[in-house]
Amino acid sequence: QYGNTVQDRCLNTHNYFRCLHGVPPLTYSDELQFSAQMYANFMASDGKSGIHREEFIGENLAWHMQRGNKYNILKATSDWYGEGLYFDYVHPESSTKKHFTQVVWKNTTQVGCAVARIGFQVYVVAHYKYAGNIPGLFAENVKPKLPILTEFFQYNSKNFYYNVILKNKLLEL
Repeated sequence: QYGNTVQDRCLNTHNYFRCLHGVPPLTYSDELQFSAQMYANFMASDGKSGIHREEFIGENLAWHMQRGNKYNILKATSDWYGEGLYFDYVHPESSTKKHFTQVVWKNTTQVGCAVARIGFQVYVVAHYKYAGNIPGLFAENVKPKLPILTEFFQYNSKNFYYNVILKNKLLEL
């Protein structure tokens, strides 16, 4: 339902979560995917992770290790978004849930994702344009989840559609 490639799963999962907050959908960037893949490969070869980003580029990182590891971009994006359960909308600047806020940051327009595996370890990297988590801009860029009455999805080989009914108004993203 989210697609068969890392690119489709990355874009569709991000846009699903963004839709829940009423922010515009992202487009996929091959350039951001390239930079994310380079960093995922570096982390896998070095065995370490840490923040690595260029100016104006946002970043989310995930690392998972276990035998038979099936961690992927769907699970990583869900983990990042899951931080939003504890996000303080009253005092957004004080929140430490920066993975969540980057996923739903309103002014972000593009995403590119990559996965690298070595042994039982999986490294997932998402790069974003434009970067989120800018001090002083949280309130205008991190919107609360919208009240959803019904949601349904339609996927075909070319497009992924979100139709969400928000208080009797159909929102198509």
